[in-house]
Amino acid sequence: DGEALARLEAAEAQAAHAEGLACWLPEWGREVLRRLLEALETQERAPKGGGGWQAAYMLVQQRATAALLWSQFTAATFDAALPELLSRLRRSSLSDATKHFGAHLAAATFARPVEALGRAVPAFARLLSTGAGEAVALRPLSDGEVVWLLSLLAQTVRNAGAALLPHLPLLRSLLCAAEERAAAGGGRKVGKAA
Repeated sequence: DGEALARLEAAEAQAAHAEGLACWLPEWGREVLRRLLEALETQERAPKGGGGWQAAYMLVQQRATAALLWSQFTAATFDAALPELLSRLRRSSLSDATKHFGAHLAAATFARPVEALGRAVPAFARLLSTGAGEAVALRPLSDGEVVWLLSLLAQTVRNAGAALLPHLPLLRSLLCAAEERAAAGGGRKVGKAA
């Protein structure tokens, strides 16, 4: 049965090739993510009046790429890539790319909501607030920093579904603290973000 033997050899060759791909794909995926995030740090805000279509097109591409990338990560690659993403929350160089950076947070949450929220919500809470439970107060951040973090938090929880339920008390406390700051003269943008 020469034909069956040829098929078996072809299947073994394909399995060996797939095993070779599996060795470097996680590293490749993390490198693609790193480069995408680095590119966002140099992105400039879209000019008012003209050129908005390019920014909108780039956002659509960033969302599609992020969704595909994060959904294809293995559990181990996801666990290694998420801290890298969250470590960039404090970078002011990303403030012109809020929606683009948020696309990665939303994609990570959509891909693995329990894992992403389990790390992201506490990270946002540490950056935004002091205290715990009902006694949460906002850190002395600028209005721009508060708006930036609240905007990213909103994109993070957007696709969370039922995985969001355990985090609702903390999120409610954070939003109440932001609303109190806005009411106390914290600025219209903080109130709108909250």
